[in-house]
Amino acid sequence: MSFWFYFFTFIAGLVAFNVLYKPTPKSVKGKRVLITGASSGIGKLMARKFIQMGAQVISWDYNKSEAVHKELASIAGEESIVSYAIDVSDKDQVYELAARVKKEVGKVDIVINNAGVVSGGNSWEVKDESIEKVMKVNTMGPMWITKAFIKDFVDADSGHLVYISSMASTLGTNKLADYCASKWGIFGYAESIRLELGALGKKNVHTTIVCPYYINTGMFDGVTSIGLMMKILQPEPVVDSIVEAILTNRHELYLPAWMPYLTFLMRAFLPSYIRDMSNDILGVSKSMDQFKGQRRV
Repeated sequence: MSFWFYFFTFIAGLVAFNVLYKPTPKSVKGKRVLITGASSGIGKLMARKFIQMGAQVISWDYNKSEAVHKELASIAGEESIVSYAIDVSDKDQVYELAARVKKEVGKVDIVINNAGVVSGGNSWEVKDESIEKVMKVNTMGPMWITKAFIKDFVDADSGHLVYISSMASTLGTNKLADYCASKWGIFGYAESIRLELGALGKKNVHTTIVCPYYINTGMFDGVTSIGLMMKILQPEPVVDSIVEAILTNRHELYLPAWMPYLTFLMRAFLPSYIRDMSNDILGVSKSMDQFKGQRRV
Protein backbone atom coordinates (compact mmCIF):
# COMPACT_ATOMS: atom_id res chain seq x y z
CA MET A 1 0.00 0.00 0.00
CA SER A 2 1.09 3.58 -0.62
CA PHE A 3 2.70 5.95 1.84
CA TRP A 4 -0.37 8.19 1.77
CA PHE A 5 -2.67 5.37 2.87
CA TYR A 6 -0.55 4.78 5.96
CA PHE A 7 -0.16 8.52 6.53
CA PHE A 8 -3.88 9.26 6.49
CA THR A 9 -4.65 6.13 8.52
CA PHE A 10 -2.21 7.34 11.16
CA ILE A 11 -3.72 10.83 11.16
CA ALA A 12 -7.25 9.41 11.41
CA GLY A 13 -6.16 7.28 14.37
CA LEU A 14 -4.71 10.32 16.13
CA VAL A 15 -7.89 12.31 15.53
CA ALA A 16 -10.07 9.47 16.82
CA PHE A 17 -7.92 9.08 19.93
CA ASN A 18 -8.05 12.83 20.58
CA VAL A 19 -11.85 12.83 20.30
CA LEU A 20 -12.56 9.64 22.24
CA TYR A 21 -9.97 9.77 25.04
CA LYS A 22 -11.51 11.24 28.19
CA PRO A 23 -9.07 11.69 31.09
CA THR A 24 -10.34 11.99 34.65
CA PRO A 25 -11.15 15.66 35.40
CA LYS A 26 -9.38 17.38 38.27
CA SER A 27 -11.19 19.09 41.11
CA VAL A 28 -11.19 22.87 41.45
CA LYS A 29 -12.93 22.91 44.82
CA GLY A 30 -11.11 25.37 47.07
CA LYS A 31 -8.93 26.60 44.17
CA ARG A 32 -8.57 30.23 43.12
CA VAL A 33 -9.41 30.99 39.49
CA LEU A 34 -8.51 34.39 38.03
CA ILE A 35 -10.59 35.33 34.98
CA THR A 36 -10.09 38.47 32.90
CA GLY A 37 -13.16 39.94 31.23
CA ALA A 38 -15.33 38.19 33.82
CA SER A 39 -18.16 40.72 33.92
CA SER A 40 -19.76 39.70 30.63
CA GLY A 41 -19.94 37.11 27.88
CA ILE A 42 -18.20 33.77 28.30
CA GLY A 43 -16.05 35.26 31.08
CA LYS A 44 -19.10 35.72 33.27
CA LEU A 45 -20.40 32.24 32.39
CA MET A 46 -17.04 30.69 33.24
CA ALA A 47 -17.00 32.53 36.55
CA ARG A 48 -20.46 31.17 37.37
CA LYS A 49 -19.40 27.65 36.42
CA PHE A 50 -16.27 27.67 38.57
CA ILE A 51 -18.11 29.11 41.57
CA GLN A 52 -20.71 26.37 41.26
CA MET A 53 -17.86 23.83 41.37
CA GLY A 54 -16.56 25.26 44.64
CA ALA A 55 -13.76 27.51 43.38
CA GLN A 56 -13.12 31.11 44.38
CA VAL A 57 -13.16 33.41 41.36
CA ILE A 58 -11.02 36.52 41.06
CA SER A 59 -12.63 38.77 38.47
CA TRP A 60 -10.51 41.25 36.51
CA ASP A 61 -12.49 43.48 34.17
CA TYR A 62 -12.13 46.89 32.55
CA ASN A 63 -15.82 47.48 33.21
CA LYS A 64 -16.13 46.15 36.76
CA SER A 65 -19.82 45.55 37.43
CA GLU A 66 -21.23 45.61 40.96
CA ALA A 67 -24.43 44.03 39.65
CA VAL A 68 -22.52 41.09 38.18
CA HIS A 69 -20.46 40.79 41.37
CA LYS A 70 -23.62 40.55 43.46
CA GLU A 71 -25.17 38.08 41.04
CA LEU A 72 -22.15 35.78 41.19
CA ALA A 73 -21.79 36.20 44.95
CA SER A 74 -25.39 35.02 45.40
CA ILE A 75 -24.40 31.57 44.11
CA ALA A 76 -22.12 30.52 46.96
CA GLY A 77 -21.58 33.54 49.19
CA GLU A 78 -19.53 36.72 49.18
CA GLU A 79 -16.23 34.86 49.67
CA SER A 80 -16.67 33.04 46.35
CA ILE A 81 -15.97 36.12 44.20
CA VAL A 82 -13.46 38.96 44.44
CA SER A 83 -13.73 41.68 41.78
CA TYR A 84 -11.21 44.24 40.57
CA ALA A 85 -11.22 46.91 37.86
CA ILE A 86 -8.20 46.84 35.53
CA ASP A 87 -7.00 47.67 32.05
CA VAL A 88 -5.02 44.53 31.17
CA SER A 89 -3.25 46.36 28.35
CA ASP A 90 -1.38 48.43 30.96
CA LYS A 91 1.50 46.31 32.25
CA ASP A 92 2.02 48.51 35.32
CA GLN A 93 -1.60 47.95 36.35
CA VAL A 94 -1.22 44.21 35.74
CA TYR A 95 1.91 43.86 37.86
CA GLU A 96 0.54 46.06 40.66
CA LEU A 97 -2.81 44.28 40.82
CA ALA A 98 -1.19 40.82 40.63
CA ALA A 99 0.91 41.68 43.69
CA ARG A 100 -2.16 43.02 45.44
CA VAL A 101 -4.17 39.85 44.70
CA LYS A 102 -1.39 37.63 46.05
CA LYS A 103 -1.35 39.71 49.24
CA GLU A 104 -5.11 40.19 49.72
CA VAL A 105 -6.50 36.90 48.36
CA GLY A 106 -3.63 34.42 48.22
CA LYS A 107 -2.02 32.07 45.73
CA VAL A 108 -3.79 31.86 42.36
CA ASP A 109 -4.17 28.35 40.91
CA ILE A 110 -5.68 28.98 37.45
CA VAL A 111 -5.37 32.08 35.25
CA ILE A 112 -7.81 32.44 32.36
CA ASN A 113 -6.84 35.14 29.85
CA ASN A 114 -10.28 35.84 28.42
CA ALA A 115 -10.51 39.62 27.97
CA GLY A 116 -10.59 40.71 24.36
CA VAL A 117 -11.62 43.54 22.06
CA VAL A 118 -12.31 43.83 18.33
CA SER A 119 -12.33 46.80 15.97
CA GLY A 120 -13.61 45.36 12.68
CA GLY A 121 -13.38 46.94 9.25
CA ASN A 122 -11.03 47.27 6.32
CA SER A 123 -7.44 47.63 7.50
CA TRP A 124 -7.05 51.12 6.00
CA GLU A 125 -10.20 52.33 7.75
CA VAL A 126 -9.41 51.16 11.27
CA LYS A 127 -7.88 53.92 13.40
CA ASP A 128 -4.30 53.49 14.58
CA GLU A 129 -5.32 53.71 18.23
CA SER A 130 -7.90 50.96 17.68
CA ILE A 131 -5.26 48.65 16.19
CA GLU A 132 -2.95 49.37 19.11
CA LYS A 133 -5.74 48.66 21.61
CA VAL A 134 -6.57 45.32 19.96
CA MET A 135 -2.93 44.23 20.06
CA LYS A 136 -2.40 45.44 23.64
CA VAL A 137 -5.52 43.81 25.09
CA ASN A 138 -5.56 40.59 23.07
CA THR A 139 -1.83 39.88 22.81
CA MET A 140 0.26 41.97 25.18
CA GLY A 141 -2.20 41.78 28.10
CA PRO A 142 -1.99 37.97 28.42
CA MET A 143 1.81 38.24 28.19
CA TRP A 144 1.96 40.66 31.13
CA ILE A 145 -0.48 38.52 33.12
CA THR A 146 1.53 35.37 32.38
CA LYS A 147 4.72 37.05 33.55
CA ALA A 148 2.96 38.16 36.73
CA PHE A 149 1.99 34.61 37.75
CA ILE A 150 4.08 32.02 35.92
CA LYS A 151 7.12 32.20 38.20
CA ASP A 152 4.91 31.27 41.15
CA PHE A 153 3.55 28.33 39.15
CA VAL A 154 7.05 27.20 38.17
CA ASP A 155 8.38 27.45 41.72
CA ALA A 156 5.45 25.44 43.09
CA ASP A 157 5.28 23.12 40.03
CA SER A 158 1.54 23.71 40.09
CA GLY A 159 -0.82 25.94 38.16
CA HIS A 160 -2.74 26.36 34.92
CA LEU A 161 -2.56 29.10 32.29
CA VAL A 162 -5.50 29.41 29.90
CA TYR A 163 -5.60 31.57 26.76
CA ILE A 164 -8.88 32.28 24.98
CA SER A 165 -7.70 32.79 21.42
CA SER A 166 -9.89 32.35 18.34
CA MET A 167 -10.32 30.33 15.18
CA ALA A 168 -8.93 33.57 13.71
CA SER A 169 -5.54 32.36 14.96
CA THR A 170 -5.59 29.62 12.30
CA LEU A 171 -6.72 31.55 9.22
CA GLY A 172 -6.99 35.13 8.07
CA THR A 173 -10.42 36.76 7.81
CA ASN A 174 -11.68 39.69 5.77
CA LYS A 175 -12.10 42.88 7.86
CA LEU A 176 -10.41 41.31 10.88
CA ALA A 177 -6.74 41.87 10.04
CA ASP A 178 -5.67 43.35 13.37
CA TYR A 179 -7.81 40.91 15.37
CA CYS A 180 -6.38 37.93 13.47
CA ALA A 181 -2.87 39.24 14.04
CA SER A 182 -3.52 39.58 17.77
CA LYS A 183 -4.91 36.03 18.03
CA TRP A 184 -2.15 34.48 15.91
CA GLY A 185 0.28 36.22 18.23
CA ILE A 186 -1.22 34.88 21.46
CA PHE A 187 -1.49 31.38 19.99
CA GLY A 188 2.24 31.37 19.24
CA TYR A 189 3.00 32.80 22.67
CA ALA A 190 0.86 30.22 24.49
CA GLU A 191 2.39 27.32 22.57
CA SER A 192 5.87 28.60 23.34
CA ILE A 193 5.04 28.88 27.04
CA ARG A 194 3.92 25.23 26.99
CA LEU A 195 7.23 24.21 25.43
CA GLU A 196 9.20 26.28 27.95
CA LEU A 197 7.42 24.54 30.81
CA GLY A 198 8.03 21.15 29.20
CA ALA A 199 11.74 21.88 28.81
CA LEU A 200 11.89 22.68 32.53
CA GLY A 201 10.12 19.42 33.39
CA LYS A 202 7.19 21.26 34.99
CA LYS A 203 4.61 18.60 34.24
CA ASN A 204 2.12 19.98 36.78
CA VAL A 205 2.00 23.47 35.26
CA HIS A 206 -0.53 23.22 32.45
CA THR A 207 -1.51 25.41 29.54
CA THR A 208 -4.73 25.40 27.51
CA ILE A 209 -5.35 27.45 24.39
CA VAL A 210 -8.93 27.80 23.15
CA CYS A 211 -9.78 28.63 19.53
CA PRO A 212 -13.52 29.10 18.96
CA TYR A 213 -15.41 30.32 15.91
CA TYR A 214 -17.69 33.36 16.33
CA ILE A 215 -19.62 33.18 19.63
CA ASN A 216 -23.03 34.77 20.09
CA THR A 217 -22.13 37.01 23.03
CA GLY A 218 -22.51 40.49 21.52
CA MET A 219 -18.80 41.03 20.89
CA PHE A 220 -19.35 40.05 17.26
CA ASP A 221 -22.91 41.32 16.98
CA GLY A 222 -24.00 41.51 13.36
CA VAL A 223 -21.68 38.84 11.93
CA THR A 224 -23.33 36.40 9.56
CA SER A 225 -22.74 32.74 8.89
CA ILE A 226 -24.01 30.43 6.17
CA GLY A 227 -24.99 26.80 6.71
CA LEU A 228 -24.51 24.29 9.49
CA MET A 229 -20.76 23.89 8.91
CA MET A 230 -20.02 27.48 9.96
CA LYS A 231 -22.78 27.99 12.50
CA ILE A 232 -22.28 30.78 15.06
CA LEU A 233 -21.62 29.18 18.44
CA GLN A 234 -23.83 29.59 21.50
CA PRO A 235 -21.99 30.66 24.67
CA GLU A 236 -23.25 28.02 27.13
CA PRO A 237 -21.95 24.92 25.28
CA VAL A 238 -18.72 26.79 24.49
CA VAL A 239 -18.16 27.43 28.20
CA ASP A 240 -18.96 23.81 29.04
CA SER A 241 -16.28 22.71 26.55
CA ILE A 242 -13.72 25.22 27.85
CA VAL A 243 -14.23 24.21 31.47
CA GLU A 244 -13.97 20.53 30.56
CA ALA A 245 -10.73 21.22 28.68
CA ILE A 246 -9.30 23.00 31.73
CA LEU A 247 -10.36 20.25 34.13
CA THR A 248 -8.73 17.59 31.92
CA ASN A 249 -5.56 19.65 31.30
CA ARG A 250 -6.12 19.66 27.56
CA HIS A 251 -3.48 21.61 25.63
CA GLU A 252 -5.71 22.82 22.79
CA LEU A 253 -9.43 23.17 22.20
CA TYR A 254 -10.94 24.03 18.83
CA LEU A 255 -14.62 24.83 18.41
CA PRO A 256 -15.85 23.34 16.16
CA ALA A 257 -13.39 20.48 16.67
CA TRP A 258 -13.04 19.61 12.97
CA MET A 259 -11.99 23.10 11.87
CA PRO A 260 -8.18 22.85 12.34
CA TYR A 261 -8.05 19.56 10.43
CA LEU A 262 -9.89 21.12 7.51
CA THR A 263 -7.63 24.18 7.65
CA PHE A 264 -4.51 21.98 7.66
CA LEU A 265 -5.69 19.91 4.70
CA MET A 266 -6.69 23.00 2.73
CA ARG A 267 -3.33 24.68 3.35
CA ALA A 268 -1.39 21.49 2.58
CA PHE A 269 -3.16 20.43 -0.59
CA LEU A 270 -5.11 23.33 -2.08
CA PRO A 271 -3.83 26.49 -3.78
CA SER A 272 -4.77 29.78 -2.20
CA TYR A 273 -7.38 30.67 -4.84
CA ILE A 274 -9.30 27.46 -4.08
CA ARG A 275 -9.20 28.26 -0.36
CA ASP A 276 -10.48 31.75 -1.12
CA MET A 277 -13.33 30.28 -3.17
CA SER A 278 -14.19 27.98 -0.25
CA ASN A 279 -14.35 30.96 2.10
CA ASP A 280 -16.69 32.69 -0.36
CA ILE A 281 -18.96 29.63 -0.59
CA LEU A 282 -19.07 29.19 3.20
CA GLY A 283 -19.77 32.89 3.72
CA VAL A 284 -16.63 33.52 5.77
CA SER A 285 -15.36 36.24 3.44
CA LYS A 286 -18.49 38.35 3.99
CA SER A 287 -19.18 37.36 7.59
CA MET A 288 -18.03 40.77 8.90
CA ASP A 289 -19.93 42.92 6.39
CA GLN A 290 -22.81 43.64 8.82
CA PHE A 291 -20.66 43.76 11.93
CA LYS A 292 -21.81 46.11 14.67
CA GLY A 293 -20.02 44.70 17.72
CA GLN A 294 -20.62 45.18 21.39
CA ARG A 295 -17.91 47.77 21.82
CA ARG A 296 -15.93 49.37 19.04
CA VAL A 297 -12.39 50.35 20.06
